[in-house]
Amino acid sequence: MSETIEAPAVDTAPDINNDITQSASEGVEQGSQPEGAEPSQPAAQTDDKKPVPAWMQRKIDKITYERREAERRAQAAQEEAAQYARALKASRGEEEPAPELTADQIREQVQREYEQKAQRETEARSFNDRCNAIASAVQQADPTANPSTLTQLLSEQAGLDFKNASHRQLLSDISELPNAGAVYYALAHDPDKASEIFDAPERRQFALLERFAGTLAKPEQVQQETQPVAPQVSKAPPPVKAPTGAASGGKRSIYDPNISAAEFDRLWKAGVRS
Repeated sequence: MSETIEAPAVDTAPDINNDITQSASEGVEQGSQPEGAEPSQPAAQTDDKKPVPAWMQRKIDKITYERREAERRAQAAQEEAAQYARALKASRGEEEPAPELTADQIREQVQREYEQKAQRETEARSFNDRCNAIASAVQQADPTANPSTLTQLLSEQAGLDFKNASHRQLLSDISELPNAGAVYYALAHDPDKASEIFDAPERRQFALLERFAGTLAKPEQVQQETQPVAPQVSKAPPPVKAPTGAASGGKRSIYDPNISAAEFDRLWKAGVRS
């Protein structure tokens, strides 16, 4: 006979009275606030955010500005100290070890150097083309002029410097003028005016150059002045030659005033009409 363990019967019905009593007591505790009183809210919600007074805002801005200025001065002082340290090492012959570059940094440096070199070569070719254009314009304006001699005059007397960026730009501007050859020739023979233009600020150089070029003749004007005037051709018929005593070659002329009537008749019948 097998034995089984059975739990004793226990009355598990809920105690309804106890639940009601407990709920009622909790309700009294929650609603114990006096009638008509407003429910309490957090202080952060009840207190309105007040604006910062103007004097306080100015003080805050001043403190912030002073703090940033102090940081800037500290950074500048740090950089200046580093520069002094490098200068001191350089004066002592001490060389700082070059920082090691990564592969990407090396590629970027090589690419940057290549692009800079290509740009310099392009600018040099463009400037050389402008100079050749000026030389051609000079020879067209005056075949006897030597562009190299004019350039030497501008360098020695007017201070033309091909290493000066503003002077190179000025030469490029001259090459674009319609009377570039005449302008270059005139500047080479007027060092005072050329010096005034070359020494002027960059923003005024082109204005002075354009004004000076306007005082010179344009190529079409020079061509009109040098071209010989064609003689006027008369549309009137050629004049009739006056009759002479004897025709050319020993022949008698019917217009000879000394000819007799018989001779005139003979010549006329012979077909002489002159």
